Amino acid sequence: MNRLYIELLKDNPEWATAARREDLNHFMARLVFCFFANSVKLLPEGLLKKLIELALKRPANSREYFNKLFSQMQTGGEYDLTDIRWFNGGLFDGRLALKLEVEELALLLSLHSFRWDLIDPTIFGTLFERFLDPDKRAQIGAHYTDPDKIMQIVEPVILRPLKAEWAKVRQEIEATMAPVLAEHASGNGGALARRFNTAKAGAEAQRDSFIDRLCALRILDPACGCWAGRCRACHPAFCMASRSTRWRRSWRAPSSGSATFNGASRTA
Repeated sequence: MNRLYIELLKDNPEWATAARREDLNHFMARLVFCFFANSVKLLPEGLLKKLIELALKRPANSREYFNKLFSQMQTGGEYDLTDIRWFNGGLFDGRLALKLEVEELALLLSLHSFRWDLIDPTIFGTLFERFLDPDKRAQIGAHYTDPDKIMQIVEPVILRPLKAEWAKVRQEIEATMAPVLAEHASGNGGALARRFNTAKAGAEAQRDSFIDRLCALRILDPACGCWAGRCRACHPAFCMASRSTRWRRSWRAPSSGSATFNGASRTA
């Protein structure tokens, strides 16, 4: 990206002026985001590569192609017969793309092959912060905070209460399942299996209620200029929901005198 930035300034020296530099920085930030969105499948698969390859064949139309994509990302819509999501936050704010030459488009095509999804999303906060005009950056509070400082707030305020809540839900689920697990040795066959399935349905409802709680979780970040706080706060909650789902899958109905719950088997 640094090489692309240098090439753009070389071909367009007027963009180095105070009046134009923010437009250049904003354009670069949108390109970086598009690469990341492409890697994590927020953009339709293959769309960005197809756009760049088409622009390489017709460089005079490159600005038009990117303008159309940015416009659809600003509001949500359609591009090349494909649905485009709405990307909020002001990154796509109606400002026009810059014209790219063949050399610059070739650089974009090579950048497309990188695994942008392997980059910690919080790093983009620093990148976007540096792309912003310093005066505007101060106005919107776009200042990067390192993960350790973020977790000093997120851990006690968000994660610790959620972990305690999940521990309580697990205890309730175990209490729901305990009676049928305790009588597994009685050999009641179908009757025990039916009671197990009834208890399991109740346990799953308790578990699903907690996951619904996580899905409905709203986190207010009053200074979310660079996303880092939101990423650090939301990602552990998503992981907790995923672990809760896998925990349910370890339940097995009693068969041949055995019952399994949460991965622990008790055999008659």
